Amino acid sequence: MFCILEIKERKKRLFHKNPPYSAVKTVIPKTAVFENITVFSYSGKCDFYSVREHLKSFSKSVILAENCTLPDSSGIFEFSSNDLRARMTLNSALFLLEGIKKKRDVSLVIADKAGSFSAFAEEFVPLAGRVKVITESLLRYNYASQEIFEDYGAVVSVDGWTACVPDADVFVSLSSSGFSPMSVTVKNRTQNSFITLEGDTFLLPECYEKYRNVNVSPYSFASALYSLSSVRELGEMKYNSFTVNGRQITLDSAVKMLDTLFNI
Repeated sequence: MFCILEIKERKKRLFHKNPPYSAVKTVIPKTAVFENITVFSYSGKCDFYSVREHLKSFSKSVILAENCTLPDSSGIFEFSSNDLRARMTLNSALFLLEGIKKKRDVSLVIADKAGSFSAFAEEFVPLAGRVKVITESLLRYNYASQEIFEDYGAVVSVDGWTACVPDADVFVSLSSSGFSPMSVTVKNRTQNSFITLEGDTFLLPECYEKYRNVNVSPYSFASALYSLSSVRELGEMKYNSFTVNGRQITLDSAVKMLDTLFNI
């Protein structure tokens, strides 16, 4: 379970005790349970102690409504995870690479510091001429690389983690640190520069979107469902658009851009 928290200003009552918060439980059938907690602020003051007592062990499983900030003294911690962002980056990268016609000419580097996605390494093999992984989890990827060679006769090279600029046509970062984190970076061969695609919008399935508080960002809500409620179906999502040099482009436009770059 997780909680969605927002703060609302309220006038003081003269003859009744001021309630510190209200809590409404929401059930997504056979999927997840979460609470919407509204903390009432009276003259700029909130009773976070009462809210914390209500949350108990869920005080670290809280996502905040947009424009809602908590003081450090509240004892309530906002949940934040890049797990779903990394998975959507992976899914998007596979889709983008699939659209390149001259795949055999493409060199690919995958950055997975923790080694969380070693099981997906084989999916990249048919999408590039050369595939390399940089990671701190050498054991996981060496094992995956060996299996790929035995099953397909393909070579996936594995090196230790580095934050240096990669020597590759396409660089897929599934990590929150290092060079160009959580993105797909493509070399512009004609200018010897890089173009970075950062995931922007995505489509949350309607069966979950209808439960999202409009004041909560789609990613925060989806991330909580994915990581805290184990809604693994969301791990199949990919980005619908990317931010490139400060402007937004659609997924289809990104596919065309990559294919054009590698056909020059």
